[in-house]
Amino acid sequence: MRKPERSFSAANIANIEAMITAALENGAGLGDVVKGAGQDPVVTDGKKGFDISDHDMRVLAEITSLYQQLEWAPTLQELIEVRGEMLRQRKLSSSK
Repeated sequence: MRKPERSFSAANIANIEAMITAALENGAGLGDVVKGAGQDPVVTDGKKGFDISDHDMRVLAEITSLYQQLEWAPTLQELIEVRGEMLRQRKLSSSK
């Protein structure tokens, strides 16, 4: 069995799933824009449970700042569609 492409990895699918779950928990409808879809929780909560150097914290702060500048904001429906496509592609690539 081949290793799935990185874009269809379990971790990437889980990230999409987490965004969908968070949007639903906050009452989002299918047409609602999911702000912060590019936010990485490890970057946002970088110090929680990790021993990170001051240099790395500055880098993580810069990454967070760049994430916040993203103009991309998918709707909940788009996230669900992307998740479905990722799962289909993962299944296809693993069956080869």
